[in-house]
Amino acid sequence: AKISGVSEKVKITDLVEDAVRMNAGALARHGVQLSREYNSPDSEVVLDKHKVLQILVNLIRNAIEAMPQGGTLTVSTRMEEGSLFIQIADTGVGIQPGQEVFDFFVTTKKGGTGLGLTISRRLVTLMGGTIGVDSRVGEGSVFHFELDLPASDGEPAVDWAQSAPAPDTGPMPALRILLADDNPLELREHSLNVVRREAEPDPGRPLERG
Repeated sequence: AKISGVSEKVKITDLVEDAVRMNAGALARHGVQLSREYNSPDSEVVLDKHKVLQILVNLIRNAIEAMPQGGTLTVSTRMEEGSLFIQIADTGVGIQPGQEVFDFFVTTKKGGTGLGLTISRRLVTLMGGTIGVDSRVGEGSVFHFELDLPASDGEPAVDWAQSAPAPDTGPMPALRILLADDNPLELREHSLNVVRREAEPDPGRPLERG
C-alpha cells in the first residue's frame, strides 16, 4: 500500500545534490570520484522529499563504503512516463550471490547492522515504489529505485488522507533523519551536515551506529 506524508514540488537534481553534500567528507576521505548523469536536470517533481533524501543519503553512503580503496560513484536520474528512476552505481567489492542486503541485520561491513538498506527499502515501499540491486562480485553494484509521481502542475500535492485538519500550532516539526554508521568520524560528520540542513537527529534516541 502507498502511504505518504506531505509532498511538495522539488527539483530532483537539487535533492540529489543535497544528499551528495551530506556525504562530501566521506567521498573525499575514501578517494571516491563522483559522476553525475541527470536526464532533464531542470525537471520538477512532486514527492515526499524527506523520505527521498533519507534514501539517497543511505544509498550514497552505502556505495562509498563499498569502495574502501576508492573508485567511482555514479548518480543517475531520469523521468519516464510519469515515473522517476534513480540509480546509485559503485565500482566496489560487489555483493555475494544470494545475499539479501535489504533484510534486517544483513551487512557486508565488519561490525555493521545493515539498517541503511533496510530503511531505504521501507521508505520506498511506503511511497508505493520499488527498489532493487544488480551486482557483480569484484566489479561493483547498482542500486536503483523507481517512484510513480503525480503531475507537478499547479500547487504542491498534500496527502490529506493521513490526518484530519488541525489548527495551526506553530512551526512545522524538524525533519528527523536516522543516522547509522560504524565510523565515529563519519557519524559525527553526518550529524553536523544534518544540522546544517536545518534538520535534527531524533533527541529521543542516541545516534545509532550501523
